[in-house]
Amino acid sequence: MYYEGSKELFSYPSFQNRKVNIGMDYLQKISTIDTLTPESTIPLLKKMGLKGMVKDSKAITVEVPPYRPDILHACDIAEDVMIAYGINNIGMESP
Repeated sequence: MYYEGSKELFSYPSFQNRKVNIGMDYLQKISTIDTLTPESTIPLLKKMGLKGMVKDSKAITVEVPPYRPDILHACDIAEDVMIAYGINNIGMESP
């Protein structure tokens, strides 16, 4: 496979964790959970089998393992946070 001038040979799947950076503003907007902080999000990610690290006060880094092919974008991480938080615990008010 040629991509931007480099040649990559993909004869086997990658079993490496992928890192995804996600901003807290985005996570709060998508989930409608205004009380989320980086520190309160890490245990929610852990419930869903994801490892999260605080990047700074406005972002977290999430390690996505290869056995979670359902996580493609940051919105999928927001979905996992909402499930761990409890869908019924999220208010129905519009943001």
